[in-house]
Amino acid sequence: LASTAYAGDFFPNPEEEFHSKLADKNDNNNLTGFKNDKVDELIAEYNICFDQKKRIELLKEIDGIYNVVHPESFSIARNYIRMMWWDKFGYPEWMFERHRGDQWGLLKYWWIDPEKEANLEKAMAAGEKLPLAPLDMKYWPEYLKSQ
Repeated sequence: LASTAYAGDFFPNPEEEFHSKLADKNDNNNLTGFKNDKVDELIAEYNICFDQKKRIELLKEIDGIYNVVHPESFSIARNYIRMMWWDKFGYPEWMFERHRGDQWGLLKYWWIDPEKEANLEKAMAAGEKLPLAPLDMKYWPEYLKSQ
């Protein structure tokens, strides 16, 4: 039994984990040494396919073939960020970058808002609380629905 975790491309790349050309090489993601001609054909098709629904079906077929040979239990990727900050920053409506989905975008897109900073300092000096901002910021799912 092994637990592995990957971080990688925004779009899945089955070649990195399942292509036969990597099975006998060291230092890659084909950890089980998996080789399968049918999967290699599906990967070749996936690499030139522009239909997102078809790509999903190809990935499902690849996963199915792989799991017959090497059963795996896949876990859930957490598509959210938990953050806490002093309420002195301004930020864009989307808060974080969509393509990476991590907190480091705040270094590029957030700014210190002088009005918010003054309100925070005043509240702290008086021992008061500021109004609570929204707890869940779900810009991207709503944005995608509107497209």
